[in-house]
Amino acid sequence: LYVGIGDYGDPSRPQDLDLPHGKIHRFAVEGDALVIPDDNPIAGSSIYAYGLRNPFDYDFDPVSGRAFATENGDNCDDEVNLIMGGFNYGYREGYACVGTSPIAGLTRYLRPILSYTPTIAPSGITFYDNASVPQWENDLFFCSWNDGMLHHVRLSSGRNRAEFDIGLDLGADVTCRIGLAVHPDGSIYFGTVETDSGAIYRLMPIVDGAD
Repeated sequence: LYVGIGDYGDPSRPQDLDLPHGKIHRFAVEGDALVIPDDNPIAGSSIYAYGLRNPFDYDFDPVSGRAFATENGDNCDDEVNLIMGGFNYGYREGYACVGTSPIAGLTRYLRPILSYTPTIAPSGITFYDNASVPQWENDLFFCSWNDGMLHHVRLSSGRNRAEFDIGLDLGADVTCRIGLAVHPDGSIYFGTVETDSGAIYRLMPIVDGAD
């Protein structure tokens, strides 16, 4: 069981390994209890990855088994991250906007695969683990709250970087703002939230000529 916890508005917390905030935690489930796995990267701790501001959502790559998470920044550097055990994702006091550039002086820093400034508030994320649209199979999709875009991301053969990120045309007045899931029939479901109402949308695959 993986659990993401934001920094609760305090940028000093994500680098403090004695606090749960700004981290992704990993537990083993034994009966009705959660226990710390012996192979967690920090012995005796549920912390799996740290240095995060707000890991909004994540999903597991059906090819590599690794987790990928959407991360909401502050005034810059919203991100999509490959989450690796024991790695540091850089958020801290005095954080400077760096995009995907290296950060010197941080132990085990792992750069994001995508970064956005101005911020877009990436939210729900999922892999298209379905053969209904072969051109999309095992690709990554996520919603962005600020602009309501549905993003389609193709990963590299090593599954550790983004080859492209394109926004899909959802048509007039349709926005992808929060939840995102793939149905066994190949449909993509996503949620939106508007001023006084919300909706769940369903995109159906086109069997012939899908792109």
